[in-house]
Amino acid sequence: MAARGSGAGEREFLVFAAAAGGRLLLTATLLTGESPRNRPVARRLLTDALARTYAVWARVSGEGDDPYDRTRAELVRGFLRALRLRRVLGPAKAAGIGGPLGELRPLARAALVLRLHEGIDTERTAMLLGCGTARVEALTAGAARRFAAGAGPQCEAEARRVLGALPVPVVPAGLADAAVGAGRRLRRAMAWRRALAAAAFLTGAGAAAAAATGLWR
Repeated sequence: MAARGSGAGEREFLVFAAAAGGRLLLTATLLTGESPRNRPVARRLLTDALARTYAVWARVSGEGDDPYDRTRAELVRGFLRALRLRRVLGPAKAAGIGGPLGELRPLARAALVLRLHEGIDTERTAMLLGCGTARVEALTAGAARRFAAGAGPQCEAEARRVLGALPVPVVPAGLADAAVGAGRRLRRAMAWRRALAAAAFLTGAGAAAAAATGLWR
């Protein structure tokens, strides 16, 4: 088990990152609204998402979870964190970044990408974005109208066609290795937090036992 958790597990992760990294980078780029020619925010979001997946890789692979779903969820959570901290780009029309979804606002981009590019159902998308299903449907419909005249299925079909035709990028050299390094640091931090929580629990339990013993004297 130890070998699987170190060398073998890392090799499995790197194989996954090589196979899925391009699609995940495309998804990250669509979320940020950046141009495919220059996507530093998307690369950072993907590196962080992969690092968080690597930090729990033994559990993901051991429990048979889908690592793509896990990393995509981490990517969305990272996107939302960056959005709250104003580290995600707004409409590209103002920023001049010219991505395929650049003129959409961040949450509209996210709803469109998850629903029509990634094919996630409305309920799951709402859970990932932390909003109601009606909000997801409104965001998706509004964003899809950028792709075709009319409303409803026609717009969504055209949005799917446009997004489906986008080329899957090549993952930059070193991105997966950077994710492994960050994942190791994150794993150590998680272990420290667990150890501190256990020590605090034992200290509290000891104090409670001593107090109880004093009461019975």
